[in-house]
Amino acid sequence: MEVEINGARIIATFENVPLFGTVQITQTLIVSWLILIIISALCIWLGSGLKVTGISRKQAAAETIYTSLVKFVRGNMGPEFDRYIPLVGAIFVTSVFSNLISLVGIW
Repeated sequence: MEVEINGARIIATFENVPLFGTVQITQTLIVSWLILIIISALCIWLGSGLKVTGISRKQAAAETIYTSLVKFVRGNMGPEFDRYIPLVGAIFVTSVFSNLISLVGIW
């Protein structure tokens, strides 16, 4: 019985990179960069043009997401751990986008 285990497809390899040695650019790394770019663009778009009164639908959606995140963190950890709200939000958003990117079928 012959078993073959393959990892992520290697797109490019750079030899003798100072401090790192051999660096391989894999399919997984490229998709992770793509997710980072998408999340950054979404945050910039949601954070632009915010107002105190007369808010847009975009701002209402952003505030709803943030309020839900605050309720989630405070409900599980308490208000003394509010400093972890950005961390929990970043982990959640990255996890959601990382799982949903496979539906697009890039590779």
